[in-house]
This record gives sequence, C-alpha cells and structure tokens, in this order.
Amino acid sequence: MVMDRNELIQIIQDLDARLTASFDVIAVGGAAMILHFQAQRATRDIDVLVLRGNLTERRAAVRAVAQERAMPENWLSDAVNGFAAGFSNAPDAVGL
Repeated sequence: MVMDRNELIQIIQDLDARLTASFDVIAVGGAAMILHFQAQRATRDIDVLVLRGNLTERRAAVRAVAQERAMPENWLSDAVNGFAAGFSNAPDAVGL
C-alpha cells in the first residue's frame, strides 16, 4: 500500500485512537517530507524515532491498524532508532 498525505494522517489518527498511554515519536524520511513539507509523493511506511511510549501497546496497536486496513505489519518502522543513538535534542513536534 502506498500512502499519500491524507492517508498518512488518517492512519496516524487510527493508531492514536488505539493507544491508551502517551506515545511520542518524530516522523522522519518520506512521511516527514509529506506531512511537514507537503511533498507531492507517497510512501509505503512511516519511519519514526521513538522518544517515549509503551512498546507492547504500540506494537499491538500497529498490528490492529494493519489488520483493519489490510496493510503490512511493518507500516510503522522504528528501525531508524538504531542510527540515532544519543539523540537528545528533539525538534518541536508537528501537530496533525
């Protein structure tokens, strides 16, 4: 599945609706370009730096959204965290 800006926003809202605890992330990569800079492109996943949140709850919510929308379970990727060791000066979050 390829997501445009409107789909990205809806999917993030779907995820947010399933979470009961605070969950702070910074979108990076293609999703960030689309959401923040209104880039005219699409992406297959949302890459995020995870700042705070319950890993078990997040994974369950991501799986539920994936099943509901017939998407791959890796649509929300935190793999970039491995490249951000020591990252402490998070920029201001972009509100949706």
